[in-house]
Amino acid sequence: MSFGERLRKARENAGLSQRELAQACGLGDAAQGRIGNYEGGLREPTLDVIDRMAVVLGVSAAELAYPSLGLTNDEARLLQAYRLADSAARSLIHSTVDVVLRQQSVLSGRRKKSTSSNPSQPNQ
Repeated sequence: MSFGERLRKARENAGLSQRELAQACGLGDAAQGRIGNYEGGLREPTLDVIDRMAVVLGVSAAELAYPSLGLTNDEARLLQAYRLADSAARSLIHSTVDVVLRQQSVLSGRRKKSTSSNPSQPNQ
């Protein structure tokens, strides 16, 4: 099921028209067409709009945007931000993630070394 189909289903389950959803999200009266475009797959909403729609519809943003992945809202926001990023920003994201993972690996190795050198402490 596409994002637009999930949005339409959630909107209908909430008993809202496209206009009511747009107004409840603070998108204004003229934004009814935007909701229609999201549901039709013609436009993708911003992270902020996904969050606002999810709150109004009573679902999580992750469930609305990426249900099959089982993501948390934070993970869904990161994925959406990555998808919206240009190639330079994506390169920066990759570099940052590599640094963080290396730091975690080093710290994890230090923890294992310190616990294995002290036999009175069980290995974790």
